[in-house]
Amino acid sequence: MSSSDGEPEDTGVDSDLTSVIEEFRVIRADLVDRLDDETARSRELKRALNQAERRIESIYESKTWAAGKVLRRLAHPLTPAKDGQPMSPPVAVEMNPVSGFVEASPPREPHPLWNEYQAELANRLEPGVEGLAFMVSTTRFGEGRGDLFVATGLGRYLRRLPFTVAYLDQGQWYRSSPAPRWVVAMMPAFRPSRLVSGSKIIGWARNEFLNWLTHPELDQFDAILCSSPAAAAELERFFAGPIHVFPIGVDLELFQPTPGSADHRAGVVSTVNQWGRERDVYRALRSVPIDFPLRIHGQSRGLPSELAHFDGGPVHFFELPKLYWGARIVLDDSNWTTVGWGAVNSRVFEAIAAGALPVTNSARGLDSLGLSDVPTYNSPEELNPLLDRVLGDIDATEALAEKLFAVVKERHSFRERAGDFARITAAIA
Repeated sequence: MSSSDGEPEDTGVDSDLTSVIEEFRVIRADLVDRLDDETARSRELKRALNQAERRIESIYESKTWAAGKVLRRLAHPLTPAKDGQPMSPPVAVEMNPVSGFVEASPPREPHPLWNEYQAELANRLEPGVEGLAFMVSTTRFGEGRGDLFVATGLGRYLRRLPFTVAYLDQGQWYRSSPAPRWVVAMMPAFRPSRLVSGSKIIGWARNEFLNWLTHPELDQFDAILCSSPAAAAELERFFAGPIHVFPIGVDLELFQPTPGSADHRAGVVSTVNQWGRERDVYRALRSVPIDFPLRIHGQSRGLPSELAHFDGGPVHFFELPKLYWGARIVLDDSNWTTVGWGAVNSRVFEAIAAGALPVTNSARGLDSLGLSDVPTYNSPEELNPLLDRVLGDIDATEALAEKLFAVVKERHSFRERAGDFARITAAIA
């Protein structure tokens, strides 16, 4: 895919950053050499962590822990809506207390596509067949890593073209047998020089843009995909090969609204994780009176005490469609590492695909996707009036949600992305 016509977007990176980036490359090259020496120790620590998780999980499954969960729910009832009707209760899921991510497999109320996604991870490359390998951080959905959800979402549709697709975690990145024809590196930690096969290597810069810009082996990739025009424009200064604007998409089969779901929509939901550094959306929410139904899901480390009442805990990725089907508004938040690059989160596409209206903290990047009508706010003072407006005019909100859905269906499904990807690989074959 190519960038949109019109004025170029501000890259968010000052031109004099080039010298700093070059210095950082040298430092990173030295650190990469040391990283290999730490691999064995890291694996030992992971094994120890897994043992600790199993011990804690036995406590988590005990009656004492279950009773504590019930008491917590009773102590934090849902906030009533303006008309006195509460939101639907949050989806009940199990959370691993060590990793902080949902580990239950499958989720308690499995999505019809759960088994298909699980089967996707079991795919293997076949001898004599030109296959495609996504190099992902993990092959466990329960670890909550976005790169895996994006890779499997796209991979399901690539297999229909057809491609032979496999997913390799970090322990298998450089040991694939048979060797894939194409490799898609989902993380900048991937090192092309360690791959002994003659695979064509594509890097997908979805986030961590500074790490991609300073990648010590950037010139060894055969092509780079970027999730935003701004990131693509900056990478052109450091990478001489083909660069393609290739945003994240959405699996419409997974997130499409269920029949009649619009009749049950109410209130506002957030699935923005907070790992200690306060996110814009929560800074804005705690600064205004909340007189609308609100439920917060996700990691809540450091969540302000003013919002603890609304904390529903983490949810499994495959519970998100149901969560979004029941919400009228889905709050999004581009974090500080991506907001300046105009990289739009998966959450925006997924909320729209489910029929809800996303509200996000930056307009950057939306116009190039045809999604400039997505409501945005730039300061805490703007959020509450914005929510009052969209919640106060249900007809207009539903009309806007339908308009945005048409754009996502036409331009941003993983089915469309798969076709674009096939054209890209054909050009570098």
